[in-house]
Amino acid sequence: ANAGAPRASVVTIADQAFTVTQSGTGTPGPMGPGCAPVVDPAETNVPAGATTQAIRLDLAPGCAWTATSGSAWLTIVSDAGGLGAATVRVAVAQNTGAARTGTVIVATHAVTFRQAAAAAPPPCTFTLDPRARSFPHDGGEGRDDATTRSGCQWASSSPASWVTMLAGSGNGNGEARYRVAANPSAQPRSVAVTIAGRAHAVN
Repeated sequence: ANAGAPRASVVTIADQAFTVTQSGTGTPGPMGPGCAPVVDPAETNVPAGATTQAIRLDLAPGCAWTATSGSAWLTIVSDAGGLGAATVRVAVAQNTGAARTGTVIVATHAVTFRQAAAAAPPPCTFTLDPRARSFPHDGGEGRDDATTRSGCQWASSSPASWVTMLAGSGNGNGEARYRVAANPSAQPRSVAVTIAGRAHAVN
């Protein structure tokens, strides 16, 4: 039972928004005679970034109305109820995932918000400096710079037992370090290790 002003809410049934409205007592409400609300817009498309949208409500003086949000990412930042015509402002949170749809109820009218998906990050690209190193017969330690944007993961590996990766992974820019063992043979040797997906020659 409703002992106050008219009210509305949204329930979800099988992933579909279903609007429930209830008349009030005492003050004429949107469902009463002469209180036919007009809401503009009835639906709106918004970008992925945070924004604020205005909904215009045309309603006769003395007719009560309420506004409620049916989605956690839609927040009513103006008055959520009153008498007569009004402008309802809705804050739309930033979308960091897939496209989504939400609903705000204004004077028993469901206003649909369709928000675009978050922009996909650019692909990860890597550069390696230098692309090759040469060592004397007694070996040594190599240090090479991997360059990429923040958030890009990279790793390193060596197919040869005589080249041991000491530090070969990172997120964003970083340094790969490896140790080259002494060469017991009189013959020179070479191998291609992988750093951030790029071939690096060790001689």
